[in-house]
This record gives sequence, C-alpha cells and structure tokens, in this order.
Amino acid sequence: MSDVIEHLKTLTSDDLKHWAGDKIYDRGKGMVKAVSGLSLSTKDELTAKVKGTQRYSTSVSLQNDKLTAFCSCPYNDYGQCKHAVAVIFAAVEQINSGKDITQASDKATQSKKNRE
Repeated sequence: MSDVIEHLKTLTSDDLKHWAGDKIYDRGKGMVKAVSGLSLSTKDELTAKVKGTQRYSTSVSLQNDKLTAFCSCPYNDYGQCKHAVAVIFAAVEQINSGKDITQASDKATQSKKNRE
C-alpha cells in the first residue's frame, strides 16, 4: 500500500489546517471540483491538474513522514497553496468513498486501450 495514501487515511482537518494555514485550507477545500486526473505515480506521489486561473500541475507526497507538495502556480514559492490542499481533499474524498486512486501505470494502459 502507498505511504501517502496511508498517511491521508489518518490525516485530520486540524493536521491539514496546521500544514496549510486556515486561509489556504478554506480556499483549497472550495476547489475540490477543480481537480482532475488524480493519480498515484510510481514514485508514491499524488498528481493532478487543478483548474484555477490556469490549469496547474500539482503533486503531493511524503518526505520524512511529512506532507510535501509542488504546484506550478505562482504561490508555490511562498508556502503551501490551495491547489495542493484541493488535491489532498480530492484524494481523501475518493479514499473515503471506497474508490481506488488510479495508479500512473494503470492510467497509461487505459489511455492506450482508449486509442486502440
């Protein structure tokens, strides 16, 4: 099982607020429907596109048992962004509904099947 997925299963709202800050937490929570293409990479990273002013590439992973994120948005240089929080919320929502998060290799296979 994925370490990042296992971590998200135990993540509380307070944990996420502490990680992102109240303002970013609230903004990210409101952006869950803007998340598309959520998948788990072979490097155990959650990756997705998040539609904001533009479509941003966002990834969330664990480093030394702590959440870390990267986003192509301009805010990424200043701390956690709302897009990363939205990806976390989308992943938790999917996990809690009993749905698996697509593995990156599964996604590539599915894409190839769709082209055939």
